[in-house]
Amino acid sequence: MVIAPITIRSTETRTFNGLGCPAEWFLEKQNPEPGKKVFFIRGNALHTAVEWYALNGWGASLNTLVDIAQTYVEEQLEEAALLDMDILETSKQKAEGLYVQADKDVTAWYNQVVAQEVKPYQYLQGTFDAEVVLEVEAPDFHLRTSADAIFHSAKRGPHVIDWKTGSKSASDLQLFVYWFAMRDMGMVTNSDVRGWFHYVAYAQPIAHPYATYPGDQFMYEYIATAEQRRLSGPYLPTPSFLCNYCLQRGGCPLYADDQEAACNNIKRSISFREEEEV
Repeated sequence: MVIAPITIRSTETRTFNGLGCPAEWFLEKQNPEPGKKVFFIRGNALHTAVEWYALNGWGASLNTLVDIAQTYVEEQLEEAALLDMDILETSKQKAEGLYVQADKDVTAWYNQVVAQEVKPYQYLQGTFDAEVVLEVEAPDFHLRTSADAIFHSAKRGPHVIDWKTGSKSASDLQLFVYWFAMRDMGMVTNSDVRGWFHYVAYAQPIAHPYATYPGDQFMYEYIATAEQRRLSGPYLPTPSFLCNYCLQRGGCPLYADDQEAACNNIKRSISFREEEEV
């Protein structure tokens, strides 16, 4: 399988799984679904309000932030209607409920962070930058991602926060990638990740505080290995309806005309990599 080189983004977790078939991820990049996903609209509505708040200071009112989030929702729905795009809903989130959900998310975030109802924000007591671009140019990869927020505490140093509107399903790896980039850029020297995922929909929104950082060397090798495998395999199939449109079916052990040869090719690739690692 040949995939055009592309910058790693830490939020694309399938880039980092190493062994999984990347066809679904690749097809989404080359042929985006002709529609807008409600959970993206919901998440981006909150992020838009938070970013506006970070840029315009701590004096912004809650009503202003709710208006910004709901305006974002309105713009997305109007654009979808204008371009005749589908709104891709889920069983838990419908398009008609996005305005109310934006109000709930922004209000919860405001109370938990600005009003400091969540205790950790009481001791941070500082300003934060939103959508902070983090970039690492390394011999083996080019990593470019962005952190939702970096708080600046005079006493406790930088804290990286990732806002979540969904369920508690994030991996510490995302925080590790941020911390690796921040250390490489000279923003921090701590060996422990000071930060967390903030789930605004829950009464206890803080998760994974101060995760144990596995070290710069581990992260470098991990990202480099994931990028190499994304570019050249081995790839193990994960069947889905997208397989019908995959241009790599000829090398897949599920769909190739010569399935035995395809399986042996993957086995040889895995065996070769194991020999390299030894």
